[in-house]
Amino acid sequence: MFIQGIRTIINTPYIGLNFAVYESLEGYGMTFYHAQACGHKLRVLTHERDLPVVVKLSCGAMAGSVAQTGTYPLDVVRCRLQMKGASGELFKYNSTWHAFNIIVNTEGIRGLRFKGMWPNLLKVAPTVGIQFAVYEVTKSLLYDSCESH
Repeated sequence: MFIQGIRTIINTPYIGLNFAVYESLEGYGMTFYHAQACGHKLRVLTHERDLPVVVKLSCGAMAGSVAQTGTYPLDVVRCRLQMKGASGELFKYNSTWHAFNIIVNTEGIRGLRFKGMWPNLLKVAPTVGIQFAVYEVTKSLLYDSCESH
């Protein structure tokens, strides 16, 4: 039950960051993305539905990477607390705050930040990119089907 509380503490800022960064990048893409040929605009985008899927994938991948990097210290503590239960006395933590303190005091700030982050980002970036692209394409299809009726 304790680990469920930790998951909530991690997921709330992660999801918030994910959507905030995605929406910001999507807005940036709306402002600055347009097709050009010989310096002439071929198409001006008026709605986020018009953004190419590749841009949506890229925005999602970057958003997932930023959110994962921002909340990674919480994920490290959650994993250590889970390992405590599985491996007996390998990690001796009394609480989440105690785990943070022990990790920082014994391993430094790098213990919270960099151990295992790169493999995690290699997993998160494409996954979140695909999730946002599928979400946006589905939303566009549903919007278009509602408009035609």
